[in-house]
Amino acid sequence: MNKNMLSINNLVVGYNNQPIIRGISFNQCEGEIIGLLGENGAGKTTTVYSLLSLLPPWEGTIEINTSQISFVLEHYGMLGELFGKTTCTFLN
Repeated sequence: MNKNMLSINNLVVGYNNQPIIRGISFNQCEGEIIGLLGENGAGKTTTVYSLLSLLPPWEGTIEINTSQISFVLEHYGMLGELFGKTTCTFLN
């Protein structure tokens, strides 16, 4: 059985007293890949900002049991159809 690398429970977060994420929960186990899909304004970027501790949760919890999270941005100012991979390392 793979251990949870990331757990989000009842996450609520937003900007300027306006909630953007309302009570989402999911787990990511070791070896799994998660994709956040949705329309513009659905809260994908807000969720990533919360994972990276750039935007603190109003409610709920985020538990990270790894020292590194990687993500791929759709557009990051690159030429043509090139995509970038960004890796964030957490220092304990």
